[in-house]
Amino acid sequence: MSINNKSDSLLKCLDTVFIINGEIIDENGEDSYAFSVNENLGMIGVFDGCGEIGSEKHGVYGNKSGAYIASRVSAEVAMEWYGQICEIEAENLKIESSSLREKFKKMLGDSLNSLEKANLSDAFIGFPTTASLILFANEGKRIFSSFIWAGDSRGFVLTPDGLCQVTRDDVDGETDELKSFGSNGVLTNIVASGTDFALHSRNVVCNNEGIFITATDGCFAYFSTPMEFEYMILDTLERSESIDEWKFKMEQFIKRVTSDDYTMGVAVCGYKKFGNLKKAFKERRMFLKDNYISKLVYGNERVKMDLWIEYKKTYFRGA
Repeated sequence: MSINNKSDSLLKCLDTVFIINGEIIDENGEDSYAFSVNENLGMIGVFDGCGEIGSEKHGVYGNKSGAYIASRVSAEVAMEWYGQICEIEAENLKIESSSLREKFKKMLGDSLNSLEKANLSDAFIGFPTTASLILFANEGKRIFSSFIWAGDSRGFVLTPDGLCQVTRDDVDGETDELKSFGSNGVLTNIVASGTDFALHSRNVVCNNEGIFITATDGCFAYFSTPMEFEYMILDTLERSESIDEWKFKMEQFIKRVTSDDYTMGVAVCGYKKFGNLKKAFKERRMFLKDNYISKLVYGNERVKMDLWIEYKKTYFRGA
């Protein structure tokens, strides 16, 4: 893949794209992912097969669960969809983002519904999964991104101003209170066969330096607060000397705390060198440590809630 030297080429400002992925049960993990980049458009997406309602095994599909199959088929559809739209540029992404979302919805629905033709099960929902994707393009001095999602997998932007959750969960009775961070509510909308599911979208424009993150709940739901999730990302960054080491340290940390399959896609834009990336977030890491993390260690629930009230002023700034 050759790098275009145009000032608005995505490859001109893209530093790295990587995926963190792990399974609780080998070869039976219900998460999947898709990612690709060209000089106009990047895409990262994660999918979390819904194990409870999609637990039935399907002999015609290798005796895998409906959740396992749904996440993987959805990832394949995402790659096919990206292949059809990959020449789109930032200015067109703004205009066409809603139609792109609806095109993706139709492709997902058609593919999952087609699985039922060979499926002899009478399960109400046979192939369910969440979805969280980010399309991103370079505008020259800014990055334009379109977040698309269903369910409780999430999309974030991380800048030196802090972590911002762009997506909002499809959860019954969801609020922005701290207790919702683990996303343990009943899902009200998922990608699935035989249903008229919805795909949500939100567009975000930021300076041409930033980190885009999309993640299944196994990555964040086992942290007691979003402050600790952000601190994990920045503390592992500070303690690393390369992108590969940062990725490894994040994965090891998530693996220690989670009790679920986990998948996180990360795209870093605008820093050019790893040292610049670390330097850009050094002050934010120290701010988190001094103002939140150190107080959480010995704080009670009242302290935690007070800290959350302050933190969420910026955490939901893009939602």
